[in-house]
Amino acid sequence: SRMIYGKNDFSLDTPYIQTQDDADALMGWIINKVMVPKKSIGLSMFSIPTLQLGDIVTINYQSNDGTNLVADPSDRFVIYNIEYSRTNTGPEMTVYLSEV
Repeated sequence: SRMIYGKNDFSLDTPYIQTQDDADALMGWIINKVMVPKKSIGLSMFSIPTLQLGDIVTINYQSNDGTNLVADPSDRFVIYNIEYSRTNTGPEMTVYLSEV
């Protein structure tokens, strides 16, 4: 992305970071979390009103021969967006997930 957007610098101004070592450790943790590619998935399903933003879910969707079609059942995802709609078959929701 540097080739497209150039170098993007930012700073964190917080009273909770007291030393340069703490700041370096925090920046290293942020970089390690951001640099690993994560899956983003959108699922259309029958409306489940108990699902909320921030919920951690797993996806267990397999073919008839037992092959995982979307993700491994041990992968965890966080819900970051929910859209509700109505169809001829009833209420429907689209849940957008990002791998944790």
